[in-house]
Amino acid sequence: MVLADNDAASDSIGRDNRARRFRRVVAKFVTGVTVVLVDTDQGVHGMTANAFMSVSLSPLMVAVSIANHTRTHALLSRPGTPFSISVLSHDQKLVADAFAGRLDPSALSSPIEWGPHGMVIRDAAAWFCCTREQAFLSGDHTIIIGLVETFAAHDREPLIFYQSAYRLGFTAEGH
Repeated sequence: MVLADNDAASDSIGRDNRARRFRRVVAKFVTGVTVVLVDTDQGVHGMTANAFMSVSLSPLMVAVSIANHTRTHALLSRPGTPFSISVLSHDQKLVADAFAGRLDPSALSSPIEWGPHGMVIRDAAAWFCCTREQAFLSGDHTIIIGLVETFAAHDREPLIFYQSAYRLGFTAEGH
């Protein structure tokens, strides 16, 4: 089956169908799974995100794309806000589901740990503690740029997302 789009739809049913087809095509791109955490007066708030990338080596910067209607978006509206991005390990599907709202977080023992530079997900494959630097509104999402204050990686396979499903690792050629 080929999922192609050769013309723009003009009515709302056509746009909805086009958006579903677009999601199916974008799902062919393999991504990692992250959790974005922000400390608030009411406690830590987090969300699962897979739209994450490195942006700059000098200075060190990363980006995450966040839907405009979310609480995380509102919490990251001010420059200078500290936040973290944890790259989940292959065995952290339940953590991803909890921060995506598909699982009651109380079903997990607290997955958050505090370090000298902020909060991260315990046993994540990697993490970045950041300060919100810039934001770029783009459609129904905002791209949040974070200045990386500190970071770490651990020898753990990542949780990956492909064709709208979690995948528990990968095999690298030559290894």
